Amino acid sequence: MQAFAVDFDGSRAAIPTEHAMAAARAGTPVLLEGALSELGYLTPIADLYLDEIEAMASASAARTLRSEGLERMHDVLEAQQVVELIPRLHARSVELAEPIVRSFVEATTSAPHPHYFVCRRTWIRATVPYRLVETRPEILQTGHLFGHLLPTERHRDIDVTLPRDSLSIWSAIGPVCEGNSISVFEGSKELPGRSITPSLAPGDTMMFNGDLLHASVRNETDETRVAVGHRVLLGRRLQFGTGTHWRPWYDAAMLETPLAPFASLQSRLSRAALRRWRWKRKWTKQQGASASVMAS
Repeated sequence: MQAFAVDFDGSRAAIPTEHAMAAARAGTPVLLEGALSELGYLTPIADLYLDEIEAMASASAARTLRSEGLERMHDVLEAQQVVELIPRLHARSVELAEPIVRSFVEATTSAPHPHYFVCRRTWIRATVPYRLVETRPEILQTGHLFGHLLPTERHRDIDVTLPRDSLSIWSAIGPVCEGNSISVFEGSKELPGRSITPSLAPGDTMMFNGDLLHASVRNETDETRVAVGHRVLLGRRLQFGTGTHWRPWYDAAMLETPLAPFASLQSRLSRAALRRWRWKRKWTKQQGASASVMAS
């Protein structure tokens, strides 16, 4: 794969691939051409999408997309079916997250490879043309769809409880153009400044520090933007951001040892984990109270 450091003026410069992750951590977005393909994961992930679409819709629908591309997903699935597709793919792709992140670390850092933490989740993206959802309040008001089916506003990952300096590994499964891509900004929420909005071929990856401001481009094209995301943190300490969206992170050095049951311990002993526990407890009580009122 070829690595390019991308400047906010739109220029890019080739860099050694083994320096890519360090450059991204330092705040320079990096384009990795063909990375997911060369690491051997583009076809397995595309097949996951196609398998679930066949199960939800029909073998004919899957064959159509295998021929025409996943960017035509909205031709064979209704918007509500895409809503249902996303959690199914989240569940099926969990086991891929760790090996994919390991492969990226090994390919984009110098040996000996650094200590790192991995989040065992594959973020599924299937952002349909906005015209298909803009009159669907039941979809537009569903919070967990933002960033997956719906566009997100400008944010930093620490604002949604990811650890400080975690890296976003954002990979295209179908073609991505400026009209349905993501934008990464150099500035702050108040002064976002210049931005990068990449066009990507299937298998290309953008890697950037999640502390950089970024957002989805509202999809005004006639193609569904299909992509996946993964997260990694280089270092030995987790410093979670604010919010209640905590999820466990695992010390990669412990995962293949007898200490594997303790790999997420640092993550679970954090204040963010406690906030999440309190939030879930409160939510459960509210749901129980609502159910009691309805029953009466």
